[in-house]
Amino acid sequence: MGYYGFWKDWRLLNLGMPVSAEGSASFTCEIRDFRSTWVENHLSYPHAATLQWEVPVNGGDKMMEVFWYSGGIRPRTPEFLKKEGKGMTQEGVMFVGEKGAILADYGYRNPMLYGAGKAR
Repeated sequence: MGYYGFWKDWRLLNLGMPVSAEGSASFTCEIRDFRSTWVENHLSYPHAATLQWEVPVNGGDKMMEVFWYSGGIRPRTPEFLKKEGKGMTQEGVMFVGEKGAILADYGYRNPMLYGAGKAR
C-alpha cells in the first residue's frame, strides 16, 4: 500500500531514491513447551508495521524523513494537536515542515493547515 499512498507525494515534492531505510513489523507469539516463542510467518504481511526512509530532495542538498505506519500504529500526537485538545485520526496523511503542518484524510480530503499554533 505504501507505493499507492506515496506516489503523488514523491512526485510533488520531487523526492529521489531513499539513501537509508529502517523497518519494524509486528509478530505473534505462542506458548510451546511452557515457553513463549515467536511464530514464523511465511504466508502473509505482518498485522502492523512502521517504515522510515531518509530521502534526498532532488535538485538540492536537503534530506527529508518519510515515515509509514500501518495496522493501527500511528505517530505520536504532535504538540499543536494536543494544544487544541485533538488526537491523531485513525488514518490519513501528515506533512510536517519547518513552518507548520498539514493533516488530511487518506484520500487528501478535509485538509487542515496548522501553522504558528493555529488551525486554518
